[in-house]
Amino acid sequence: MKAIAPFAWKIWLRWRDFGPDEVLCRSVSRLGWVSPCKSLDIYVKELGSDLPQAHPNGILFREVSWKEVWNFRFSGGLPSLEEIWKNFDRGSRLFAALESDTVVAVNWMNLRSADLTAIHLSSVTVPGGAVYSHGAFVSPAFRNRGIGTRLKQTALNTLQREGVQFAFVAVFLEDIRVHRWHLANGFQKWGRVTHFRWGEKDQWWTRLSATGQRYPALLGISSSNHA
Repeated sequence: MKAIAPFAWKIWLRWRDFGPDEVLCRSVSRLGWVSPCKSLDIYVKELGSDLPQAHPNGILFREVSWKEVWNFRFSGGLPSLEEIWKNFDRGSRLFAALESDTVVAVNWMNLRSADLTAIHLSSVTVPGGAVYSHGAFVSPAFRNRGIGTRLKQTALNTLQREGVQFAFVAVFLEDIRVHRWHLANGFQKWGRVTHFRWGEKDQWWTRLSATGQRYPALLGISSSNHA
């Protein structure tokens, strides 16, 4: 019984945090019936006119073009310059929080494609009127000051003025705090997509929420099982 108790507790935690469908998928994977399952939760937000907030402690929030990158220093804990150039090459736009000449937080926005390599969807076409938000980082020395929240709000307000109607973001299941942040800041869960291989074929298992039913083809996967 003592050996069973920790196992049962672990299963209950996964059931609570990830849901029965994910527990089932991972259990089937451990039995070797399918390849390891990889899942992402997708959140969407319809853009409106969010009220502007004061800049925290003199931090400036704005878009930074690729030509300007060399003009700034980057605070510790942010992505490398190599990753920054990769994102520009993918067509993403960089929004940054600046303290003088130092970038202290970044958030990328892409109007063309979404890189969901974690679930073997490396280039998902972003539908018209939408934007894919990704790569949001705040330097550890500047966290817990509302900077990341203000930065994303600035980026989405800018894009809303350009005609973007809604944004979406992908979140790993284990990132519980990130899930909570999006739910607390106007995002709604679109659904969950799980990738696995059955035999020689890639499979995607999609579970849509009520919100997801309004955008069923957001990722180009409109059925519960898609090969």
